[in-house]
Amino acid sequence: MCQDERSQYLNKIKCIKELRIRIEKHNYKPPRRIKTKPTKGSVERRLSTKKHISEKKKNRKKPGLNNY
Repeated sequence: MCQDERSQYLNKIKCIKELRIRIEKHNYKPPRRIKTKPTKGSVERRLSTKKHISEKKKNRKKPGLNNY
């Protein structure tokens, strides 16, 4: 712990310094991440794959009588 020095006073000072350092480390919060907008190309790719999958699922269904 804090028994390095011969005098009690110096040990107390050292112990208080260590305690302050530990408290500062514990209270540190990293800065929040700034969210970025997705790029135009990535949005288009996502929407095109969604459309492709929905068309694939529509084609699996039996054709209804209302379509003719």
